[in-house]
Amino acid sequence: MNNLSLNQGKQFRSQRLKEGFQNKNQNNIIQEYSLETEATNKMYQDAISRVSSSNQYLNKNVGFSDGSIAYVNNQGIAKPFTSQEIYNNTKGKNGCPSELVSLNMPWSFVEGDVIPTNPNLIVGSAMVSGQSCGNEGLNVIANKLTNSISSSYIGCYNDTINNTNVVAIPVMNSSNNVNGFVSKVSSTYLNNVAYGS
Repeated sequence: MNNLSLNQGKQFRSQRLKEGFQNKNQNNIIQEYSLETEATNKMYQDAISRVSSSNQYLNKNVGFSDGSIAYVNNQGIAKPFTSQEIYNNTKGKNGCPSELVSLNMPWSFVEGDVIPTNPNLIVGSAMVSGQSCGNEGLNVIANKLTNSISSSYIGCYNDTINNTNVVAIPVMNSSNNVNGFVSKVSSTYLNNVAYGS
């Protein structure tokens, strides 16, 4: 019985060593915790600075020294224009800015990278031609219907009134011809290869 309890103690100590609790003294653990807390606080401060109203890049187009252009939305995400045509079709339209703020650095970033500005910006997905700007991260609520009389509701397949003319699988009659569908048969039995016999 004593051997069993001694073995359990060895197994427990072995498990603690594997998990890393026994290898560090209390000061090292506190130092690691402090470093993690600092890194987390910096990450939160960066995020707060990025969306702050004092961020001079929010809701602006930024131009890089190599000629690349990106739109920085109100979340501090830089969305690159992949062509001059997309930029021209988007600037000054649908809430997008037309002015350009210059940055003294070339564009060498991919989605997810951090652009080292003050505050830092994050690279997002590319802009699409005619995309709207300014409502990123906001819930948009429509509080009234449009008064447009030129629109009409078409409906879907099963809720239209006159769907009786739609025959997905025609029921064939004796003439083998229903609504333009013709039923034909052939057989290789006794060399009968003629259709419709």
